[in-house]
This record gives sequence, structure tokens and C-alpha cells, in this order.
Amino acid sequence: MTAKRQRATRTIEPRIVVLTEPKGNAYPPGRMLIASPDTIAAIVQRIPRGQVLRLGDLRAALAAAHDANYTCPMTTGIFLRMLAEDVDRAGTGDDMPWWRVVRDNGALLDKLPGGAAGQQQRLERDGITVPTSKSKRVPAVAERAWVP
Repeated sequence: MTAKRQRATRTIEPRIVVLTEPKGNAYPPGRMLIASPDTIAAIVQRIPRGQVLRLGDLRAALAAAHDANYTCPMTTGIFLRMLAEDVDRAGTGDDMPWWRVVRDNGALLDKLPGGAAGQQQRLERDGITVPTSKSKRVPAVAERAWVP
């Protein structure tokens, strides 16, 4: 087994990092959760058909479940992408609807498999109409938000 494959199969445990001083706007002092692909998957698999989950709501639910002040936005994005790529590669997406996760403003995520266009196709198969914003030319889905 290659070193790259070994890293991909290693179990990642969620952990809390206590920041005593800010590390930037997205990283204020407090208890920050570094989630895991498994903790993200536990929420993503519950998103009902016909609804979407905003990244901010995903991070808030993760933080609440682990007694943290907030969840690291960078690692959440990385782990969501890992999860989406694994599910997409395996072709087993029905039980793990990663395409139902959107940005806080409803914009689609271009770094997930298939990019924003692929996410839009999957959402439309779920019955969600994805309008295109004329000003930003970014597909947006705002009114269909689900909160875990």
C-alpha cells in the first residue's frame, strides 16, 4: 500500500484546539473543533431530499455536538471534499448526499466533484431549482435550508 493511500484510510478523530488569541477573522479565541470526515458524514447523511445544508449550519451543529465555540472552516471544507470524492468514486451517493451542502449565501461549491455544474445537476434531480444570480453569475439556493 502506498503512503498516500495509507494516509487516506487512516482514521481521523475530532479534537478541540483552544486558541488563546485570534489567528485571523475566522479563528477567534475559544474552543475550536477540528471535525473529522466521520462527524461530517453523520450530519450530511441526514439532509432531507429537497433541502440543502449551509456550511455555517453544518459547522454550528458540529461545534454544539462537541462542546466547542466553533468549528474550523478550513478543515470542514477539506473533510467535506474528501467525503464527497470518496462517495463519488465509489458511486454510492444516495445515502451520503454531499451535494446538498452549499455556502452560507446559497452558492454552490465548485471544489466538490463535478464542480458547481455537477452539484446543480444533482440538486435538480432532488427537485431543487437552482436559479442563477445575474449580478454574480453564481448559482444560489437560499430558501431550501435545513438545520440539523
